[in-house]
Amino acid sequence: MNSNLNKIKRKLIELQSQTDTIEYFIPDYWIEQNFAKGELIPVNAAQFFYNKIIEIEFLSKSAKRNKRTRIYNSFTRLNTHIEQNQSQTKFYQPLTFSENGTFLKTIALLPYLVSLGITHLYLLPITEIGSIGQKGNLGSPYSIKNHYELDPNLKDSLLNFEDDTEFAALVEACHLLGIKVIAEMVFRTSSKDNTLIPKHPDWFYWIKESAKQNFTLPQFTENELHEIKQKVENKDFTDLITPSKEYISQFSETPTEIFIENGEYIGINSNGERGVIPGAFADWPPDDTQPTWDDVTYLKLHNHHNYNYIAYNTVRMYEQELINGKFDNKELSEYLTGIIPYFIDKFDIDGIMLDMGHSLPTKLLENIIHQAKKKKEDFIFYEENFVINDNSIEKGFEVVAGYLPFDLYNLQKAKDLVNYLINQKMQIKYFGTPETHNTPRAFQRFKNANYSKMSYLLCNLLPNSIPFILNGFELLESTPINTGLDFTDELKYGFSSDNLPLFSTSQLNWKNPNTIINFIQEINKIIDSYSKITFNKVIENDDCLIIEISLDDKDYFFISNYQEKLVQISNEKIPFDNEKFLYSIDTSIEQRTLKFNNQFSTMLIAKAN
Repeated sequence: MNSNLNKIKRKLIELQSQTDTIEYFIPDYWIEQNFAKGELIPVNAAQFFYNKIIEIEFLSKSAKRNKRTRIYNSFTRLNTHIEQNQSQTKFYQPLTFSENGTFLKTIALLPYLVSLGITHLYLLPITEIGSIGQKGNLGSPYSIKNHYELDPNLKDSLLNFEDDTEFAALVEACHLLGIKVIAEMVFRTSSKDNTLIPKHPDWFYWIKESAKQNFTLPQFTENELHEIKQKVENKDFTDLITPSKEYISQFSETPTEIFIENGEYIGINSNGERGVIPGAFADWPPDDTQPTWDDVTYLKLHNHHNYNYIAYNTVRMYEQELINGKFDNKELSEYLTGIIPYFIDKFDIDGIMLDMGHSLPTKLLENIIHQAKKKKEDFIFYEENFVINDNSIEKGFEVVAGYLPFDLYNLQKAKDLVNYLINQKMQIKYFGTPETHNTPRAFQRFKNANYSKMSYLLCNLLPNSIPFILNGFELLESTPINTGLDFTDELKYGFSSDNLPLFSTSQLNWKNPNTIINFIQEINKIIDSYSKITFNKVIENDDCLIIEISLDDKDYFFISNYQEKLVQISNEKIPFDNEKFLYSIDTSIEQRTLKFNNQFSTMLIAKAN
């Protein structure tokens, strides 16, 4: 039992006797949060990691299982990346364990996650990464070179395991603590040097080598765009407008000969024509202005000769003629359908986030979900879908990403969203978070810890919300992981693939002495003391988000000031009980008046009887 953890323990015992493992720096938050000051503490690395595994085994015998689901979203190579600075101590020894984030260091992080009340560890893609068109100095985790292989950079070189022991041990350790492991998986795209290309060139699109320099997304006229969007909105997928003949003519037939030239796959087709794998691009809406993605390409899910091109009607919306099953790329579908069962058998993962799952053909998606559930009945599916409605449940998903990161920071949008969530009475659950790895950081938006605190409190209260912590949220991290969604020019300024953590070496703000870790722990205790939370209504106010809620049988007001000024609310306007409040963030009560001293000052206060 727990054989992979035991293998690591035995290896760590070996390493403890080696002098070059003495000096290694670990954030003090990983050691003891109650006394942490945001410092890096020197430890004997092998001994530290060994002790953490012992601590996990001890916690597994006594830890209480949380009833409330809480998700921690970890980008492994960023989350536990710790720079080892030689100037920090005169006793510094040569580096031994990896600086970059690894599965081993994630195991060591688990007691810290338990202290945050985490029940689900959601990992951004951990599969092997391609190198053609690589972004930054590390490459994008969404550029998948092999869907069945783990990124070797997430192993710790000193342990020197040739197999996947470390990830298997991470899953084992999580299960000991009652934490489920959710892995994000990418099924619609791959890297341009995917290992499948030589054996299965028909699983990929090819363009003429002569078209490579000027290849871009298809262009449509305004009238065509209007008709395309109207047909899609009406769910009419017959005779969809195709790209121009000039665009389609750039594509070539599947090559019969494949070889590598200057690090890139080159194909020769039956006409002797040279072809290359094209980059991908944002396929919807068809007038999206994003540049092409040079590190990834679309997989060719259908083999109809009339649709041998990449466009909205072949990789997302799917022309009616493509979805009857006759033209499915069946071997590719079987390959994709087998990925999740493989990870269940080998690692016993508990669920996946399906990247762009809503863009897969319906039959393929159904089969992927069916085969996973057949292997593990309670397997969990997260959907990368910002729309919160029960259509996702019908497709087989338990949780959607949701729209909170795009609305919570704006008063009117927040009111509208909360009203929607109250009135729709949906069953689908969604991520309760003000940030994702593609959006601005919560702290980045206002440089105000009050916003982060208010968001976490509210996301623990909202109907069907699953509290969700993106690694670094608790540290008031201000550097976004990626600048994909909802960025203004001001928020995006200064960031590129050379310094964004999604593509390049980076470290979280573990040296911040002013975190909201203790706040999160306090809120968890308060919320978990109630068995039932009911949202009653949003109360109109020009300055504050005011929501009347019930905790068990007692009514409360959630009030947060969205203005950059002092806001006062008298007892006459909101009948509160000034003797009973559950939590206050930067507020005070004077002469039966609530004072919200700064932007996002927040109070959870009882309603007067």
